Amino acid sequence: MLSCNRWNAVCDESRPHGVGLTENHKFRWLGRNSNDGGTVFPINSAPVASNVRVIGIPEVGELLTGNYTYSDVNSDREGTSTFKWYADDVLISGANSNTYTLTASEVGKTIKFEVTPIAQTGTIKGAAVKSTATAVVTP
Repeated sequence: MLSCNRWNAVCDESRPHGVGLTENHKFRWLGRNSNDGGTVFPINSAPVASNVRVIGIPEVGELLTGNYTYSDVNSDREGTSTFKWYADDVLISGANSNTYTLTASEVGKTIKFEVTPIAQTGTIKGAAVKSTATAVVTP
């Protein structure tokens, strides 16, 4: 066994062209092995959400906005990403857009925003990412 590249795909030299690699590897094999110029690269990678944060003032009646950066190494365009809001790490029922207006029930709690990036094509669903908590919500 040898490690083919920086993505840590484990390739068996006795299987030219990556024959027999499992679906878990999700790699395409070109060439016989890394010693003769073979290359391994991801067939498709999931989209990523980064820089996830909450913008706004944590006061009752204020509109908070969830902000993030969408990226996809395969240049797949963003589809309909999904959103969730949490008060003290408890899911806020019905809060599923990238904005949320604070209510009296959130007073004394911190708020987090979560995004699950969705691509239009390729590997569709990325990993959910939460923001850091806001300051405690005030009346």
